[in-house]
Amino acid sequence: MKVSWAIASAAWACSVGYADTLTLLGTSGEWHDLKAWDAGRVPTQLDDVVIPAGAVCTVEPLGLATARAVHVEATGELILNQETLVLGSDDPDVDVDCWID
Repeated sequence: MKVSWAIASAAWACSVGYADTLTLLGTSGEWHDLKAWDAGRVPTQLDDVVIPAGAVCTVEPLGLATARAVHVEATGELILNQETLVLGSDDPDVDVDCWID
């Protein structure tokens, strides 16, 4: 099953707590490719992720994709190919807020 989020006119984000921000480089990249991110590493559950406007990030079946938050800017895409994206924290005392701008 292929799930695709294409955000055309709104920015989407979900976040909790403090984290580093990793931004996808270029116009396309694969989530698990450390060269795809400005920090030179794959995001973890402690990181905020930004998919810039016009960029496409694909999550291939390589295990869980994790992030504290994901912000897909207008016209950006996050494509999940038979994959799971885990957002937030394992800590039950941490609130997760999601919004659409």
